[in-house]
Amino acid sequence: MPSYWSSVNQCENIYIITIYFTMPQFAGVPYEITTYTSDVKGSGTDADVYVVLYGRDTCTSKKSLCINKNERKRCFERNQVDKFVVEVT
Repeated sequence: MPSYWSSVNQCENIYIITIYFTMPQFAGVPYEITTYTSDVKGSGTDADVYVVLYGRDTCTSKKSLCINKNERKRCFERNQVDKFVVEVT
């Protein structure tokens, strides 16, 4: 099990969460990403939300959490928890 740490930065109403892993490579490892959207009015989004995984010596490209626009309309809604599995090849 890799160890990790994270940092959270806020820019206006957008939070940037960076997760750093201490393992040298990602290939073949599925990562479960859980997002929690606030219950504050207007907190949902239909934007393309993506993650970048950072390792000790490498990082992935942007990995979208919702592949298409129809999925995005159901994800990241107000007061909702969404889970995604990101496969790194």
